[in-house]
Amino acid sequence: RIKKSSDFKRIFSNGNVKSCHGARLYLIENGYEYNRVAVTLTRKFGNAVTRNKNKRWIREIYRELKGSIRQKGVDFLFFLFPGNYTFAERKAQVHLLVKKSGVTHG
Repeated sequence: RIKKSSDFKRIFSNGNVKSCHGARLYLIENGYEYNRVAVTLTRKFGNAVTRNKNKRWIREIYRELKGSIRQKGVDFLFFLFPGNYTFAERKAQVHLLVKKSGVTHG
């Protein structure tokens, strides 16, 4: 996972951005042999239960998807916007963003 504040600042300022309705994906090369992922939310995203549930959903979707990601050494930062989205809708958002980024096979 991405944890350092300096990494977040670097990704937000220099990262390649892909957007869809309800979510945004920032990508940047990290110089490591592996990919890292982080999930962040807007400030007024609801209560703690909602925030944590959405973060868990995105991490689970990424875990299922990471086998199809061919590029290594990339930081993925998923930025979520509030909305009454279901798990299936969030999954569709993540798949669309990763497809737009061009890091998957096929």
